[in-house]
Amino acid sequence: MALHTTLAISIQNIAQRRPADLDERQRAAREQAYVLAQRVLAWVLTLLWIYATMAWLTHRWLPQGQQLWALLWGLVLLAHGLPTSIAAWLEPEPVAEEQLPEV
Repeated sequence: MALHTTLAISIQNIAQRRPADLDERQRAAREQAYVLAQRVLAWVLTLLWIYATMAWLTHRWLPQGQQLWALLWGLVLLAHGLPTSIAAWLEPEPVAEEQLPEV
């Protein structure tokens, strides 16, 4: 939770704010983060589905009980935190005041 809060503060929480409160650049950054997060989640879920199908057919290990709940909660946390993490990752580094050209 602390990491999610730190990321949200560092990117001014653009992943969670209403669209009316964002400017054009922030809306574009948020939409890009959501698109990338959906692609990542689609791949993760597809790979998990393929593994579960193959494991079930070949009688290999499948998570059960607490392991299954841990996996499901991990997916929920990934789905919730991934857009914010991607938005923070894609944000450009802020320019320090010392590096700004003098006018």
